[in-house]
Amino acid sequence: MLVRGAFGLPDEKVTEFALVRLRSRGRAARTISASVRAVGEALDHLRARGICLEERIAKGTYLSHEELQAFATSCKRGRKKRSVHRDHAANKYSRFLDYVAWLAAPVIARASSEAAFAKAQRDLKRFQVRASAVAPPSEAAIQSPDSAGGLTPDLRDLLLQVIRPESERNPWADAALRSRNYAMVMLAYELGPRAGDVLSLKVRDLSLNRRPATVTFHRRHDDPEDPRADQPTLKTKPRVLEISDRLALSIETWLDKFRADRVRFPDARRHPFVFVNNRGNPISQRGFQLVYERLREAFPEFGRLVSHSLRHDWNERWVDLAEKESYDPWGTQRQQCYAMGWSERSNMPARYARRAIAEAANRRISRMNDASENRGNRSQGSGGAE
Repeated sequence: MLVRGAFGLPDEKVTEFALVRLRSRGRAARTISASVRAVGEALDHLRARGICLEERIAKGTYLSHEELQAFATSCKRGRKKRSVHRDHAANKYSRFLDYVAWLAAPVIARASSEAAFAKAQRDLKRFQVRASAVAPPSEAAIQSPDSAGGLTPDLRDLLLQVIRPESERNPWADAALRSRNYAMVMLAYELGPRAGDVLSLKVRDLSLNRRPATVTFHRRHDDPEDPRADQPTLKTKPRVLEISDRLALSIETWLDKFRADRVRFPDARRHPFVFVNNRGNPISQRGFQLVYERLREAFPEFGRLVSHSLRHDWNERWVDLAEKESYDPWGTQRQQCYAMGWSERSNMPARYARRAIAEAANRRISRMNDASENRGNRSQGSGGAE
C-alpha cells in the first residue's frame, strides 16, 4: 500500500487501484509493489508542481505536452538524480498512465449526456496520444535483432567451458560454490527457466532417480516454507521437464556432497529449497545475480550476461533446431510454449527468439533470391540459344 502523511495512512485511491486494477487481474506481488511505487512517485512529481490530477481529469485537460515531457524526464532519473535503465523508465511511465486511465473511467461514466460522454472519451484519447508521443522508449523498442539477449556460438562454448567445476578458468575457488553455480547455470542453459523458477525449486520437485530425470516447476505464491522476505515468484505455468544425465548428475553432486554438509551449510536443513547461500539459507535474488556478475567480471566478453540471457538463448537454439529439422511450425510453437510455461496462444516465442527468427528469415530470403537468380540465368541462356 502507498501511505502518506505523518501517521502513515493509506492513500485510498491508489490502494483501490492496486486491488481493483492489479490484484484482481492476478498480478504478482512484486509487480503490484512496483506499480504502486511508480504511481506514488508520479503523484509526488505532480504535487511538487501544484498539479491536482483529479481536477485535471474532471476538466478533461489532463496533462499538457510540456508537463508530460517533464514527467518523462523525471522517469529517466532515479531518486538520486542518476540515470536509470530504459526499461525501468518506460515501466514507470506506462504504469502511471494505466493509473490515469483507471482514475478517469468512473469520471467518464458519470457524464451527464451522450455528448458529454463522447467529449470525455475524446479528451482521454487525446491525452493518451500526447503521452505516447513523449514516452521513454524501452530497451526492446530500440534494440536490433543482434542484441536480443542470447549468446553467440563462441560465447556459448566459453560459458559451457568455464562454468565446469573442474575448469581451471572457473572464477570461484570454493568447490561448493563451483558445484552449486554449475548446477544453477546448467539448469538455466538446458531448460531456459526464469530466475524465479530456479530460486523457488525445492528438493521434492526433482526426480533424479529415474532416467530421464525430471524437474517440476510449480507456482507457489506466499509460500509458508520460504523464509525470504522478498520471495521469488513464478510468472509461468507449472510444467514437468526432462533433463540430461549431465544436469541430473550435477544437481545430485551439489545436493549430496555439498548442500547436505551441515558444517558448511548449517541452515540448509531448515528448508526444502535446492540452492542456498553461504549460510545455507535459500539464495536471494541478489545472490543469484552475483553469480552472473562474477562471470561478467572474469570474462568481460560476456557483456551484459544475466540469467535471463540464457532464456533468450534457449529460445534461439530452439528456433535454430526447428529450422534445421523442418518441424511443423504450429506443433513446434506449442511445444516451445509448454517448455517455457507460456500460454499456447502467447506471442512470447517471437519476442524471445528475435535474433534466431531474423537470421532464419534472412536465410530464407537468400534462398529465394538465389532461386530467382538461377531462373534468370537459365532464361538468359535459353534466350541466347534461340
